[in-house]
Amino acid sequence: MQIGNIEIKFDRISALIFVFTLIILFLTIPFSYGAVTKISIPTKTVSGLHPIVRKIPLEPELILALSGGAVRGFAHVGVLAAFEEADVPIAGIAGVSIGALIGALYAGGLSPSEIKHVIQKINLETILLDQPARKSLLLARKREYSRHLIEIRLSKNLSPIMPGALSPGQKLYQLLLDLTLNLPLNTTGSWDKLPTRLRILATDLNTGEPVEFFAGDFTPAIRSSMSVPLLFDPFEFNSRLYIDGGVSANIPVSTAISMSGERIVAINLTSDLKDHEQPFKPWHIVDQVTTIMQEQPNKAAMQKADLTITPDFELNVTVDENYDYYFETGRLAVMQHILEIKKLLSPAESEEDKKFRQFQSLKIEPQTQIKVINNLISQADLQSISDVKSLLKDIYKSGFVQDVQAEYDESSQSLLIRAEFNPVINKLRVTGNSHLPESVITRLFHSFEGGTLNYDEFQAALISLLKQYRQAGLAAAYINGIEYDSQSSTITVTVNEGRLGSIVFHGLKRVPKAFLSAEVPIKVGDPITIAGVIDGTFNLYATGLFRSVSPVITADSDRDGLIKLNYYLHEHPAPPVRLGLAYQTERRTHGFVETILPNPFTYAARLGMYMSVGEKDSHHQLSFSIDKFFGIPVMSNLALAYSAHKRKRYNSSHDELGEYEESRWGGNFKLGGTPTRWGLLAFTARWEEHRNIYFSAENQYNLTGIGIELGVDTQDRYPYPTEGLRFDANFETARTNLDGQPSFNRFWSSFEGHVSLSERYTLGFKTEGNFADRTAPPDERFKLGGIYDFTGLQLDEKIGIIQMAAELDLRFDLLSRMLSDAYIGVHGNIGGSWKDPEARYKREDLLISFGSYFVLDTILGPLHIEWGQLIPNGAHTRQNVIYLQAGNLF
Repeated sequence: MQIGNIEIKFDRISALIFVFTLIILFLTIPFSYGAVTKISIPTKTVSGLHPIVRKIPLEPELILALSGGAVRGFAHVGVLAAFEEADVPIAGIAGVSIGALIGALYAGGLSPSEIKHVIQKINLETILLDQPARKSLLLARKREYSRHLIEIRLSKNLSPIMPGALSPGQKLYQLLLDLTLNLPLNTTGSWDKLPTRLRILATDLNTGEPVEFFAGDFTPAIRSSMSVPLLFDPFEFNSRLYIDGGVSANIPVSTAISMSGERIVAINLTSDLKDHEQPFKPWHIVDQVTTIMQEQPNKAAMQKADLTITPDFELNVTVDENYDYYFETGRLAVMQHILEIKKLLSPAESEEDKKFRQFQSLKIEPQTQIKVINNLISQADLQSISDVKSLLKDIYKSGFVQDVQAEYDESSQSLLIRAEFNPVINKLRVTGNSHLPESVITRLFHSFEGGTLNYDEFQAALISLLKQYRQAGLAAAYINGIEYDSQSSTITVTVNEGRLGSIVFHGLKRVPKAFLSAEVPIKVGDPITIAGVIDGTFNLYATGLFRSVSPVITADSDRDGLIKLNYYLHEHPAPPVRLGLAYQTERRTHGFVETILPNPFTYAARLGMYMSVGEKDSHHQLSFSIDKFFGIPVMSNLALAYSAHKRKRYNSSHDELGEYEESRWGGNFKLGGTPTRWGLLAFTARWEEHRNIYFSAENQYNLTGIGIELGVDTQDRYPYPTEGLRFDANFETARTNLDGQPSFNRFWSSFEGHVSLSERYTLGFKTEGNFADRTAPPDERFKLGGIYDFTGLQLDEKIGIIQMAAELDLRFDLLSRMLSDAYIGVHGNIGGSWKDPEARYKREDLLISFGSYFVLDTILGPLHIEWGQLIPNGAHTRQNVIYLQAGNLF
C-alpha cells in the first residue's frame, strides 16, 4: 500500500490488529473520554505544616471595619458572635478606638463569648483615676498616699504646668496590658500571619495623618487608637505622638480596603447628637464631640463599604455598663443582614454550572473512615455542578484533605471524588516546655495520634496550648516551629517560652537609669511572666517619677530567640507641689503644703519638704529618704521636724479642765528593710527637745531614744478600705534629762483588718495595745478618743500609760461612682486607759461606746459625719458627740 511517496507494507495479521485498534478507538473516545467532566474549585494555599499543604477555597474575603463609639463599642462583641453563629469567616479586621480593642482581642485568639466575659470586668468608673494603686506603694509611702487635695507642678518661672488631658491614661494602659498579655496569639511579628488579619488606626498628632499599625505588641497600638483628646494624654511611641484614630477616620473603611479585602462590611456605632437630660459623663462628652467632628467623613466612609450595618440603639436609655444590651443589639443587627452578607461572599456562578444534572452514584477515592467526610458524601443533595463545587468546598473546609477534585461521568451519571488526605499521625510531641504538666500536653494532643490529621483541629489545639501558657502566667510563650517527619509520621511542636533577653528604658531625661530594672521582678533568662510585667509597671509608676509607664514586648534582635521588654517612660515635667486642706470638729481648720524633689543620682532617693499649719496643730519637716540601696530593699530616712499641738483636758464627767500645749523639735533616723512592698522592719533613733505647758506650768526637757519598728499594710485604700490588713508595732527605750526620770520604755501596737462580705458590705475590726513605764513624761503617754480612734470620746480625751481598745465596724456602700462613693456604717468600741500600771483594774474602768456615720467620699476628700455615744458606767457618765471631718486625713 502506497500513500504519496510512502509505501506501507503489512501482512494479514498486522492488518487485522490495525483494524481492531481503530474499532476500539472509535468506541472508546465518545463514551470514555468525551463524557467525563473534571470538576475543581479555585483554592489558595495557607500557611501549613510542610510538606502537608493546607488549601482553602478561594472565595471573596470579608474584612470588617469596626468603628469607634465609646461604650457602644461593646456591641462589636455581639457583631462577632453573629458572624460566628452564621458560620461566616472573617478574614480581617480594621479597628478604631474601642473597635481596635475588640478587634485585637478577636485576632488575638479569643472567641466572642470569651471577649464578652473579660469585657464585663471593666469598670468604666475608675478608668480615669490614675493614682498608683495603694498596694503597689512601699509601706513608707502609703502613709502619705492621697492626703493631698490637689497636686500641681511648676515650671522654672513658677507658673503652673497644665497637663495635656484629664488623665495620663495609665489606668487605661494597665487595663489593656492585662487584656493583651493574656491573649494566646499576642505577637511581636506581623499581624498578617494571624488567623484573622488585623489593622489598628491611630492619628499622628503633629501631622494629622492616619497611621496604621500592622505588627508588634497589640497594647501600644490600641492605646494609641484610644487616645481620646483632652480625656487621655496623647500616646508617645517610637518618637511620634498619637491620638484617637477616630479623629482621622472613625469608620476605618479605607484601612479595611488596604488589607486587600474583597468585601468590606462596616459596623457603624457612631450616634446622632443627643440632648442629655442627665449630666454629661466624660465618655458622653467624648461621644458627642466625636459625632460632631465625624459626621461628614463617616458618610463618605460608609459609601465606600459594600455594606454598612448600624445597630439600632434605644434612645434615652441609661445603659453605660449594660453589656448584655449592647451585645444583643450588635448581634441582632448583623443577623438581620446575614443573607445579604452571604450573598456578597458567594462567588459568581456560570450558567453551565447551574444546569441540572443527573447523579446516579457518588463515591470517594480512596475510601476513608472519616465520619465527617462520609457524612458529607452521604448527605449530599446534588442537582448541578454548582452543588458539586459546594460539596468540594465543604470537604476542603473539613480540614482533613490537602487536595480534592471530582470527575463526573455523563454516560453513567456517576460522580467520583478524588481526595488527597492528610497523613495518619503516629506520634505528636512538644519540645521546649518546662512549665506545663505533661498531663496538659497529653490532654491537648493525644487525640491526634493514630488518626488522620485534621489541620483546623490541630491549629485549635495549638491555640489551646498557648492559652494554657497564659493561664500558667507566661506572657510571651509562642510556637517557635512545627516539623513533620514523613518517615515516622511524627509531628514535633517546638515551644519558645519567651525568655527575657534584656530590659530597656526609653524616655529617661532626668531620672537616673541605675538600678531601675530592680523594680521589674523578672530576671534575664527567665520566662517573661504576666505578673512580672504588670508588677514592674505598678512598681515603676509607684515611684512617683513618671506620668505614665508603658511596657512593650518585642523580639530581641541582639539575642536570637529571646524577648526584649521595653518600658516607655514619660517623666513628670517638674517636681510635685501638693496642697491639702481639711476641717475637723476637734482640730478645726488645718492645711499643708509639701514638695518632693527627686535625687539626681538614684531614682530611689528623694528630698521632702512638708509644712502643715492649723488652729490646733502645726508640723514642719525636712526629710531625706532612700527607698532602696543599689536595688536592694533596704530603706533609710533622716528627718528634721518641729510639731506643736493644742488639746483640751477632761475629767471623768467629760468636763473641760482647760487647754494644754505640747511642742517638740529635733531629728529622727530610720534604717530597715522592706522585703515586700507591704512590710517594713526598721531600727529607729531620735533626739528631740520638748516644751510643754500644762495649766500655765512650763515643762522643758530633751529626749534620746532607740527602738525597733514593724509594719505591715495591705489595705486597698485609706481610710475606708474594703480589704486588707494593717499592723504596726513599735518598741522604744528612751532617756530624758528630767530629774528622777532618767529612762523609760514604750510599746505600742495596732492591728486592723477589713473583709468584703458582699459587693456592698464591708466588715472591719481594730485592736490596740499600748504600754509604757510610769516614768514616761506626759507628752509620751498614750491618748485615746476621737472620730477615727474611739467614738463617744473627745479627741485625746483619755491619757494613760496603759491603753487597750477594740472596735468592730460594719459599712454599707450606698453607691460607687467615679467622682464619689457614699457609705453608711455602724461600729462599737470597747477599751480603757489607765494612768497607774499597778492599780487594780475594775469593771467600771471599761469604756463602751457605739456610733453611726455617713460618708460622702469624693475626689476632694471625704465628708464624714458621725454620732457617737459613750455608755455610762460607775466611773464615766454618758456622753454624745457629733463629729465632722471634711477633707483628707493628714
